[in-house]
Amino acid sequence: NATTPTSAQGATVCEGNTAAISVANAVTGYGIQWYSAATGGNSIAIGNSFTPATCGTYYAETFSVDDAAC
Repeated sequence: NATTPTSAQGATVCEGNTAAISVANAVTGYGIQWYSAATGGNSIAIGNSFTPATCGTYYAETFSVDDAAC
């Protein structure tokens, strides 16, 4: 099950620039997947960081890499 981060972080990026966003590395046996919405969003990246193509709010969730259902 996903858990909500305890401290959301905000950042401002000037128009025309990009910025990578990241979270801490997942523990062994888990990966991190990024979504475009808190629930029901599209999977948009895998890994502890990525650079979004557009402005917005993004969500990260850990998943078991050993679980074939994930």
